Amino acid sequence: IIYSLISILGILFIFKFDSQYRLGITIGFISAFLASTYTILNKKFVINYDVKTLLLYEMLGSSIFFIFCTPFYVNIFSFDKLIGTPSDYVYLLLLSSVCTIGLYLLQISVVKVISAFTVNLSYNLEPIYSIILAMIIFKEGQELNFSFYIGLILIILSVALQTISSIKK
Repeated sequence: IIYSLISILGILFIFKFDSQYRLGITIGFISAFLASTYTILNKKFVINYDVKTLLLYEMLGSSIFFIFCTPFYVNIFSFDKLIGTPSDYVYLLLLSSVCTIGLYLLQISVVKVISAFTVNLSYNLEPIYSIILAMIIFKEGQELNFSFYIGLILIILSVALQTISSIKK
């Protein structure tokens, strides 16, 4: 819990405690909670199920859930946004197979070897990766300030402390 609180403090420093980001930070925390729950449940289920079988159940469940959500989505947004170009479908196929299915298979396999806590803690670096990519791709590095670097240090510190703690055990 202490390592997680250090990471949360780091994220708050990165966003400078600014209230204009409140919704985004809240959604980010909810997303992190759900991702943590996913990893913890995978750790529990990977003992009884084959990795590929477990992934099949997860993908089927999420597909069925989103099929039921589609009518609500169409009522809120335009139906035109659901129909893409042929290249969109190629990209979706590539991203879903490599970036989703491939990485979920790796994640489920990793949970067999290391703790779910360590996997979740390593996800704390995700905001940092995103910010670094934004700096490189969109040339937004000039917007970073001292509080960003304090937040970065706190997040890396939480991951380092967890790693040291795991090695000692």
